[in-house]
Amino acid sequence: MREINFPPRYSYDFTIFIPTYNRAHLLSRTLESIWTQSYKDFEVIIIDDGSEDNTKQVVQQWIEKSYFPIRYFYQINRGKPSAHNRAVRLARGYFFMCLDSDDILAPTALEDLKNAWNDIPADERKKFAGVEGNCHFLQNKKIAGTYFPRDILDCSFLEMRYKFRIKGDKKGFILTEILRKFLFPIFPYENHIRESIVWSRISGNLLFRYINKPIQYIEQFQDGLTGKHNDLKIKNPKSFSLSFLEIINYYSRYYTKRELYKYMVRYITFSLISKKNIFQQYYELKPGIIRLFWIFALPEGLIKTVKSKLIKRLTRQK
Repeated sequence: MREINFPPRYSYDFTIFIPTYNRAHLLSRTLESIWTQSYKDFEVIIIDDGSEDNTKQVVQQWIEKSYFPIRYFYQINRGKPSAHNRAVRLARGYFFMCLDSDDILAPTALEDLKNAWNDIPADERKKFAGVEGNCHFLQNKKIAGTYFPRDILDCSFLEMRYKFRIKGDKKGFILTEILRKFLFPIFPYENHIRESIVWSRISGNLLFRYINKPIQYIEQFQDGLTGKHNDLKIKNPKSFSLSFLEIINYYSRYYTKRELYKYMVRYITFSLISKKNIFQQYYELKPGIIRLFWIFALPEGLIKTVKSKLIKRLTRQK
């Protein structure tokens, strides 16, 4: 029996969102992991971000045979953040989770996440954005990163990362209603942004329950986002400039001076690449020590900007 009183627009406990781009050869493996879930109250939304392979045909085969609802949407290539925002708006599940098309769910992932949510006292749940657990590598089942310091850890995303110094991917769900208030910012002609920008914004008001259980098994492919990370940063300077600006202005207390300097250099670099001049940078930074950090980091930021532009030019020539 459900412990949640669903608003009329929610028909399922979970919406599982799968963003995909030319992953037809892996999609069935991902969907198989959903098929075998021990907890069955969910829907699946697949956003095809401009695939040129037979993704649509693979999904159609699954729609015809699946016991769970699958909704498929195609869009021209706009990137994962745009696909994510669209899926959040379309979601009919109370909880929203993202499963990349090259990853698989642990067999009891949904059950473990739901039980962890139900274990939070009902009058305390308004303080929480969601529940997350660990990712493990598919090949050897070892954890990707580090475990939480205890089996149940209640804290914000930023505290998890920078107070407890937990490393590696963490996956789970966030309440759909909350995500609708924290959509990814989208810039024209850019299609990628640091995913942590949304989790960091949520950290201003809400906690997560973190559990030491495997939620997803992951692989890293050179044609995926991980393999293209440097190229993505150069092609999306406004998005990365905003990400580092928010880190510096709003979350500096979580970072060491060395980390803050590193992020300041990156902020300067991506700001200059996106044609944000030094006067604009100076005045959008908080007065005081933050601006002093900017002055010290400016020379290195200028050097890295020149290097990034050279890399971009050489990449185009290839």
